[in-house]
Amino acid sequence: MQKYRIYQLCLILFSLIGYLEWGGGQKSFIVEVEIDILTKLFTDIKSILHPLVILPFTGQLILIVTFIRKSSNIKWIHAGALAIGILYLLIFFIGCMSLNFKILISALPFLITYSLFLMQKRVENKIKKTN
Repeated sequence: MQKYRIYQLCLILFSLIGYLEWGGGQKSFIVEVEIDILTKLFTDIKSILHPLVILPFTGQLILIVTFIRKSSNIKWIHAGALAIGILYLLIFFIGCMSLNFKILISALPFLITYSLFLMQKRVENKIKKTN
């Protein structure tokens, strides 16, 4: 389970470094957007009620809670990472389509870590089936 805790910590940290750019020269890292979400949570909740805001934010909360707990169900870790992964796949594809390498590269650490997590789990499942 120690391997999974390392994956969890990396997923939490890498989920904060995503980079976004949009019209008018505006840009932001995901961590800045999340701070804005937390401030609006108590003042203007309607502005954050969007699936691409709520789903990754919930995923991060799930990963943080499962990381803090001594024993975590692997399905919860997977659910949290998958919820964030949807946003990071979208960021990755936006970076590819716009040929914006800052956006593209910012999504890679999370996506690579999540892929390694899935491969680790798959290898462990194969080992269990053979024993």
